[in-house]
Amino acid sequence: MEYIINRPFYTKYAWAYDDIIKRPYKKDCDFIEKIFRLKSSHDQLSILDVGCGTGTYALELAQRGFQVTGIDISKEQIAVANTKLVNEKLDIEFLKADMFDLKFKQKFDLVLCRGVLNDIINNKLRLKIFQIFKSLLHKNGVLVFDVRDWENSYKAKSKNRITEKIISLEKGQLSFKSETKFNIALKQLLIKETHILKNNNIDDIDEYAFIMQCWTTDELKYNLENAQFNKFDFYGDYKLDVAYGETEKIIVVAK
Repeated sequence: MEYIINRPFYTKYAWAYDDIIKRPYKKDCDFIEKIFRLKSSHDQLSILDVGCGTGTYALELAQRGFQVTGIDISKEQIAVANTKLVNEKLDIEFLKADMFDLKFKQKFDLVLCRGVLNDIINNKLRLKIFQIFKSLLHKNGVLVFDVRDWENSYKAKSKNRITEKIISLEKGQLSFKSETKFNIALKQLLIKETHILKNNNIDDIDEYAFIMQCWTTDELKYNLENAQFNKFDFYGDYKLDVAYGETEKIIVVAK
C-alpha cells in the first residue's frame, strides 16, 4: 500500500497524538451532525469513521446518539481509542482495519474520513477509495471527508515550512518538528517529521519522511462522479459559511 502505515506520529507516538494535535472537534461535529440531519433520510443513525485515529470524533458523535464504528490501520491508535471507552456506555466500536480491505456486511448512513486521503499517492487507489465509500453507504447515505487543497496548501507552506511544538508529558518532554518541501509538478508536500522524547537526560529521536498528495476540485469531481456520487458540495472548513478556497482544506459533502 502507498499510504502511511509506519509513521511514528500514528504508531510509536500514538499515546501523545491528542497532545500534539488539538482539533476543534466539537465544532467540527456540529457541522457533521447538521449535514447528516439535512442530507440523510434514513432512520438508523449509523456512522463509519474511516481513519478514526484515537477516536475523538467517533466518541463525540456517539455521545450525540449516533451508532459509530471507527476503523484505523494503526493498532496503536486503536488501542488509545479503546482506552477512552472505559466506563463509557456508548454505541461504538473501534476496529483495526485497512480501508481498502473492509468486509462489513452492514451499510452506513454516513461515512466520515478526515485527514487520510492525502496519504494516498497511487491514482488508481485515489479512484478506488471513493468506490469503496459508495459501496458502504445506504442508498441515501452521505459521505463527508476533508483533503488538502494543493494551491492554498502550497501558498501557506511556502510562507511557513517549519512547525514546532514542545510539550511536557508524563513520559518526558516531547519535541515535535515538521519540515515541508514541495514537488510542484506532482502537487505533493514532501514532509519530514522529527520526534524527540527527552527523559532523564536521554534523547529518543525518531525521524520520518513521507509524501502528502494534495487534491484539486477537478480531481475530486472526477473521482466522485466515477464512483456514482451525483451531488457534492465543497467547503473551506467544517462550517457552512466558510467557502472553498478560503483555507488550506477542502471539506466535501457527497451523496
